[in-house]
Amino acid sequence: MAAPAASGLQNNATSCRGDLWSPARPAPEKTVANMAGGRRPPLQSSPAAAINGFILSPALFPTKRNMIQALLHNPYSRVLPPGKQVGEDGLYKKLGMVCLILMISLMGSMACVNNEPEEKKGTERVKVCELFPSVLHAPQYIAMNQGMFAKEGLEVELIRVDSKEEFMRLLQQGEADIGLAGGEISIMSYQAGQEDYLISFSQLTQREGSFLLGKQEPEDRFQWESLRGKKIIVEAGQERQQMLLEYLLLQQGLKPEIDVELLVDPDAAELFLAGRGDYVVLGEPKVTWLLKAGAGYPQASLGCFSDYITDTVFMLKKSVLNQNPQVVQNFSNAIYQAQLWMDSHSPDETAQLIHSSLPWIEVHDLAEAVGRYQVQNTWRVTTVMDEGSFDLLQEIMMGSGRLESKIESSLLINNNFARKAVLVPQDNSY
Repeated sequence: MAAPAASGLQNNATSCRGDLWSPARPAPEKTVANMAGGRRPPLQSSPAAAINGFILSPALFPTKRNMIQALLHNPYSRVLPPGKQVGEDGLYKKLGMVCLILMISLMGSMACVNNEPEEKKGTERVKVCELFPSVLHAPQYIAMNQGMFAKEGLEVELIRVDSKEEFMRLLQQGEADIGLAGGEISIMSYQAGQEDYLISFSQLTQREGSFLLGKQEPEDRFQWESLRGKKIIVEAGQERQQMLLEYLLLQQGLKPEIDVELLVDPDAAELFLAGRGDYVVLGEPKVTWLLKAGAGYPQASLGCFSDYITDTVFMLKKSVLNQNPQVVQNFSNAIYQAQLWMDSHSPDETAQLIHSSLPWIEVHDLAEAVGRYQVQNTWRVTTVMDEGSFDLLQEIMMGSGRLESKIESSLLINNNFARKAVLVPQDNSY
C-alpha cells in the first residue's frame, strides 16, 4: 500500500486550534459568500493554546476538566457590536411614521380584497435512512424536532440501520428515499457499477469525528512517532474512520500492520478497557464516557490532522432526484435552517433539542460531545458540498486500496439545491 500524496495533510492541528469565541469580541459577519463556502472565518488568536485539537489554557482552565466544562458554553456566541438605533434623530422618526401609515393602509386594502386564509403546503412523506444514529447527525434531528421539515411540507420517517449493505439495499429498492451516511458510500455505489447510482446533494459534517484515546492524560503535543510498535483498536464497521487512520499513519511514515498493529473489532471500547490495546479510536459519545470514567484520554482528533473531507452527507438515487426536485429542495431548505439554528445556539441548547433523537445519551454528555465537535469546526454552516473535500476523500480511499481511481466529482455531487437553500431568506421564528 503506497503512501498517498501529502496535499491533504496538516502537519499540526492549527486548523483546529481555534480559540473560544469571547462574548466581548464580535464574530465575523455571515454573508452568502462565506456561507456557500461552508467554512467558518478564521478564529482570532488569544492566549489559549491548542494541544492535539483541544483548547488548553492554563491561565483560564487550571485543569483539563475545567476546560471540558468550558466547552459546554457556545464557542461561537454571536454578539453584535452596538449600533445606532433607528429613531435617534428626527428624520428617522418621520420616515418611520410614513412607512407605518403606508403599511397599515396596504394591509387594510389587501384584507378587503381577499379574506381567504392562505393554504398550507401539502405534506409529502419522506423516508430517510441513516447509517448509525450519531451526534454528528445533529442538524437532521434539529430539523425534525424543531419543525423545520414540517414547515417545508415534509413528514420525515427515520429508518436506522447498522450496515452499509442494508443502507444501500433500502435506497436501491426504494424502501427509503434519502440516505444519510459517509461520503464514501456514494463513491462505492458508483464504483460497483450501479446504473442508478447515489448522488450526494447536502453535506452535514466536514471533519471525521473520531479521536485517538490513550490510557494516560497527554502531557504535551501529540507525536505520531509515539505510536510506533503500539497496538491501536479500531471499531469494526467504521470504514471511514479506519481509512483516515491508515492515511494519517502513512503520512507520518508509519506503515499499518508493520510499524503499528491495528486490531479491528466491533467491541473496540470494551477491548481497550480490558487492556487489549495501547490506544483506541472512538467517536462520541464513547469519548465522553471513557473520559468521565477516567479510563481513556483523548490524545488527538483524527479530523484535525487532515484537511476538510466530505464526511457525512445526504444522498439519494439519481432517478429519485430527477423525479422529485421540489422535495429535494424543501429537504435542503430545512437542513440549512437547522444548520443556522445550531450555529447560533449553545451546545447545551442543542443537546436539549436533540436528546429525544438520542435518548440513551444523557443531556450533559450530549452537550460535552457537541461542544467538542463544534470547537474543531466539525459541522458545516451550509449544505453546499466542497469538491476539493470530496477529492481528498477519494485520495484517502485510494491510499487504503478501497478505490481504484478518482471519479469526476460532478457525477456524484449536485449542489444546485444546496445553493438555492442558502439564498432562501432565513426564518427567525425558530
